Amino acid sequence: MARSAGVRLAGLGKAYTGGPLFHDLTLDVVPGTVVALTGPSGVGKSTLLRIVAGIEPAEGVVQVGGRPAGRAPAPGMVFQDPRLLPWLGARANLMAVAPGLDAEGAEALLAEVGLAGQGEARPGALSGGMQRRVALARAMAARPGLLLLDEPFVSLDADLATGMRALLLRLIARDRPTVLLVTHDGIDAATLADRIVRLEGRPARIVGDLVPDVPPAARGAADIAGIARRIAPRDDG
Repeated sequence: MARSAGVRLAGLGKAYTGGPLFHDLTLDVVPGTVVALTGPSGVGKSTLLRIVAGIEPAEGVVQVGGRPAGRAPAPGMVFQDPRLLPWLGARANLMAVAPGLDAEGAEALLAEVGLAGQGEARPGALSGGMQRRVALARAMAARPGLLLLDEPFVSLDADLATGMRALLLRLIARDRPTVLLVTHDGIDAATLADRIVRLEGRPARIVGDLVPDVPPAARGAADIAGIARRIAPRDDG
């Protein structure tokens, strides 16, 4: 298991033809914590994840575990769509991103996410929810020190999303990675995050930064509902 990797952004700048997306943005993420990034569509949340992953250039300081993004060990990533390799089975999809993972280890991880016996199944033979579980298992396969989640439960029905949140909490408790979670869903943030950061504007700025009193593992339904109300957006479009 990789050591949890803190994230440091300082003086972050990113501009497109239409103007700056980020200007002098600063954010520090403590190792081993889960930080939810919320805010309206188009504010730059997904771009911020790509910058931290080292796959999108930006100005300023971008460090993961004290090293420049792109030179640090690769993070685990879960995208809005599963992005599984369609010609490989579920087990091979996990092994493709974790060279040190053998078939037995991959099967054990699939079992942990509720997919025991599905190692040979290709993505096209799996339901949408099952594909998302494979994608989550793949992101955790190398036991990354940093996990980047971009709307990982979008389009799932309420019951399945609830189950996926519980699964993610278990995996986080086991491996203790640092997590950056992009979400429009207040329940995602209220259930999973140690800290909830809201971005607004162009260039984006931090307009809200909440650390709930009750840690995620101890939150009941009332706690989650209360946190969700506190962070409810005026208009997240």
